Amino acid sequence: MKIVITNYTGDRQNWGCQSTSLGLIRFLRKHLGEVEISTLPLKSKFPGLNHVPQEQLRLELVEMMRNQKNSMRILEATYSEKEIAALADADLVLFQGEGTMVGTKFYNAENLFSAPIAASRMFGKPVWSINQTVFSLDVDFTRFATEVYNTVFEKNFAREPASLHFLREVGVNNTALLPDLAFYDTLECTDDPTPGFPALSGMARIESLAPALFLRVAEEIVERHGGVCVVASADADMQVADQLSQKFG
Repeated sequence: MKIVITNYTGDRQNWGCQSTSLGLIRFLRKHLGEVEISTLPLKSKFPGLNHVPQEQLRLELVEMMRNQKNSMRILEATYSEKEIAALADADLVLFQGEGTMVGTKFYNAENLFSAPIAASRMFGKPVWSINQTVFSLDVDFTRFATEVYNTVFEKNFAREPASLHFLREVGVNNTALLPDLAFYDTLECTDDPTPGFPALSGMARIESLAPALFLRVAEEIVERHGGVCVVASADADMQVADQLSQKFG
């Protein structure tokens, strides 16, 4: 069975993006057995489309979605020939929007759907949405996305209750909850017998939380396990890590 994952982020610097995509791959291999998995990375630059208004790009995708007109322009401007060939050769295409969807510009809106729509309408492939946070700040994009979820995706798996509620609120009833597969990327999925250890990581917008929160959580972990590994990557995270290091050594 050949599976293609779109908007793959396992090769990104952000460890959370890595865990989400790698966890999805482990999940698939554990439950589907022998599978051949290809990935289409989440694209962020579109030099061939810079001059095209976002509304026009959305219209082209709507026409394709409704089987009114097929165009390879967006697909060819976004993906390589090898990536498009993998999409056309797949037995199943998985749309992994992860946490990128906002709906305010092509990158975080229509771009996410271009490969899934093409896979469904041009190549006749079954497409599922999985490992996905669903969110939109734009009314027009919300309407577009709702039609995609209702007509392009055969199955929808949201990764948290808020996304599940959002989809059902806009009329997408064919949806279920499947927790973020980043948390499936654990020792339970490997044959490695090495004992693990507790870790505490930073998060996006960590500065919006109460300053004492991470300290209190770290204290509870140290009390229970005797120590904690703090993982940090951004400036705000590093400041918290320094504070914890000064306290616990």
